[in-house]
Amino acid sequence: AAGQGGPRGGFAAALNQAPPAPGMSASVTLLIEAKEGVLSVPASAVHQRGAERYVLVPGPDDTEQERVVTVGLTNGTSTEITSGLEDGDAILLGTIAATTSTSAAGAAPAGGPPGGGAGGFGGLR
Repeated sequence: AAGQGGPRGGFAAALNQAPPAPGMSASVTLLIEAKEGVLSVPASAVHQRGAERYVLVPGPDDTEQERVVTVGLTNGTSTEITSGLEDGDAILLGTIAATTSTSAAGAAPAGGPPGGGAGGFGGLR
């Protein structure tokens, strides 16, 4: 089915089932941008102070240290890290330590264990 778009033009939609009947509602996910092989962390692990973004990493003697990061896309669940962390670095999530991982991005929201897994950057914020 095709429809009319907003100021950027039209859009096309492929339905894999019958459209909702009049009066029913539907949930729609629009894929704005997708990336593969990106380093991602749970969005809740990224903190902000002014324009600076950082994550907490384990320090010596069970202390927390801030590590400044540069972020890319986020879908509200996972956030892409473009610099400041490497694949396999440990980060702190509340009282749980997680390990960063490189993930494949698609239209589905990120899932899996904290620190990555199959990730999707289906919404640009």
